[in-house]
Amino acid sequence: ILLQLFFKLSSGRTSFLSEFIIRTVIHTTSNLPVQSRTDDERLRYFTDSTLSDKEFTERMALLKKEADQIVLHMIGLLEGYRRSVDEGARRILQRVDPDRLEEDLPDTLLFRYVPPLADLKLFHIVRNRLRDLLQEDRGVLEKQVFRPGFARAYEECVEPTSTRI
Repeated sequence: ILLQLFFKLSSGRTSFLSEFIIRTVIHTTSNLPVQSRTDDERLRYFTDSTLSDKEFTERMALLKKEADQIVLHMIGLLEGYRRSVDEGARRILQRVDPDRLEEDLPDTLLFRYVPPLADLKLFHIVRNRLRDLLQEDRGVLEKQVFRPGFARAYEECVEPTSTRI
């Protein structure tokens, strides 16, 4: 039962990398050699009683290596979520930050000498930005605002710095 769960977690990690992080997953000989097998074939591969001690040890080492990758994947998901919320919220708030938007106001004599007019113009700009954010497609916000921080944090957790290109 636990091996079945283990294989589902392993295939879920691979699917996540290819679909969400948009990374091609290359299966090498160091990967679990069970990706394209049926559930029964996977179980037999690891529980075959005719295995030599050396084969059994090698297959257990593969399981341990994959288990380590699954744990890193789970930690990466949590860290990615945390960073996506932190950075995403910061990016959204920066889009409506009056101090930043005030820099975009035209430097006219009217705004300089009648500050309430500049404040009113700034209020309209902030209101329009908020309206745009509310009407923004959820998928666009997710890709532009939340996903970049998530992907960076996930990769920092999952990939040791010595193997990054």
